[in-house]
Amino acid sequence: RTVTALTPIHILESGKVTSGKKAVKGAVVSVYYYDTDRHAFFLWNGKAYSQNNPAVTDDLGSYSFTLPKGKYYIEVKAKGYKDLV
Repeated sequence: RTVTALTPIHILESGKVTSGKKAVKGAVVSVYYYDTDRHAFFLWNGKAYSQNNPAVTDDLGSYSFTLPKGKYYIEVKAKGYKDLV
């Protein structure tokens, strides 16, 4: 038996894409991570964590990711709307 302290985990509610008070269904949400070796951002490999990246929002405009420690930004694209970073 091995006992090890885990890295702290921060859990936040799911993200939501909205326009005013209206949910935006079908928005494409992409996560980019900062690579400290290359000093640039790249599309995060969600497959390595059994997740899809980009993700697509549901009927309520919701999306979620479980991300390892790091520096990120999110890009949102939806038909009929300007892109958001």
